[in-house]
Amino acid sequence: MDLKAIITLSTIIIIGFILYAIYSFSKKKNEAHFLKKLLTFAEQNNCKIADHVRWNNSILGIDRERGHLFFIRKAGDEEILQQINLTNIRMCRVNQTSRTVKQEQSIRTVVDQIELIFNNIDKNKPDDIIEFYNTAYDKLFLSGEPEIADNWCRIINVTIAELPKTK
Repeated sequence: MDLKAIITLSTIIIIGFILYAIYSFSKKKNEAHFLKKLLTFAEQNNCKIADHVRWNNSILGIDRERGHLFFIRKAGDEEILQQINLTNIRMCRVNQTSRTVKQEQSIRTVVDQIELIFNNIDKNKPDDIIEFYNTAYDKLFLSGEPEIADNWCRIINVTIAELPKTK
């Protein structure tokens, strides 16, 4: 290789490394911001987050001792903060809304929405809902949301089973 090619290749590698470093720093800063917001939200309700998960523009955390779930989601310009007292919940389940799309010679299932539905012990109260994914304002392609929802549904149901119930 001649000197010009080596310099060009080195410049491209350095620029790629710088862009990757900026992206990584920005992603870590965003993660820290979301986690700090979740911890503050829990502290305002006298709770401590024992476990949490972060995906896209959402974060979910749980205080297993007090039986509270905290959720923060940024949807467009709106920020949604939800708290659910699990001592008032009978069970949690995943609800996935999808549709079938025919493309040329294949049929595909497209997920439009994924939610966690919380059935209240008091049947006169409406169910609480946490929206994990919605094509209206999330990325077009899923990035682990079904697995995260299923995993957290199990975590929540185990926590509910271990909590004393209120009437």
